[in-house]
Amino acid sequence: MGKGLKWLSAAVFSVIGLEAAADGASFVADTVETYPDQGTVQGRMYVSDQGMRMERTQRGEQVVQISLPNQGIIRILFPRQRTYMETRVPAGAGGPGIKPDNPCSGAPAAKCRKLGAEELSGIKTEKWELMPDKAPGPVLIWWDTARGISLRQEFHDGSMSQMVYKGQADYEGRKVERWEMVRVTAKGEEQRAEQLMDRELGIAVRERFPTGALRELRNIRVTKPDPSWYAVPQGFRLQQPRQQPGQQPGQQPQGGQGYRR
Repeated sequence: MGKGLKWLSAAVFSVIGLEAAADGASFVADTVETYPDQGTVQGRMYVSDQGMRMERTQRGEQVVQISLPNQGIIRILFPRQRTYMETRVPAGAGGPGIKPDNPCSGAPAAKCRKLGAEELSGIKTEKWELMPDKAPGPVLIWWDTARGISLRQEFHDGSMSQMVYKGQADYEGRKVERWEMVRVTAKGEEQRAEQLMDRELGIAVRERFPTGALRELRNIRVTKPDPSWYAVPQGFRLQQPRQQPGQQPGQQPQGGQGYRR
């Protein structure tokens, strides 16, 4: 993932995952990620209420990631080797199409309280205070309940991030919303990004980042989900995690690390 994608995920969509669709439509699409001086990475995405499948080629080898948030499972498949690895994550994580009730849904260990209601750029929001576990200070969040996203976040160090609605647009024959994302660092440095959000699909279909990186979904096709999207092909062998120093037998490695290829 390029620096631009990391910036957007951390600064604007920290409470939104990218692993499944619940309220959004089931669809398939081609994915195109373009990075300055690094070329283009292409793939394919399959999304439904069950989860998400991502196919892409890395270093000449096809890699498939299957995310099943309701089951708390992420699988990485290596078709050429006919192997896969599996890791467990907290069940019920958000994703495209999922509209959390509040910003605390993705942070169960955090202390969270609602401060009231405010209007932000003409949009009605709920103001929340979120205190992440072991964090040096709280985060103030202006929560758009209609879209299930954070429109503004203010951090204890003075930095902030905000989404500004810019109106409707057409993208591949679909009606989408245009948004500008603004991030201001603790030193006052400003970064801006652009996004087209498809509310029916519950996902951004086009994102341009401060680095110049561009992420797009193309050839979007709404369709019925197919169980085969998320199945491990017959004959694939599960790679067992390598036990790390100090790790107890049966204990999962932290951060999904320790698998051998």
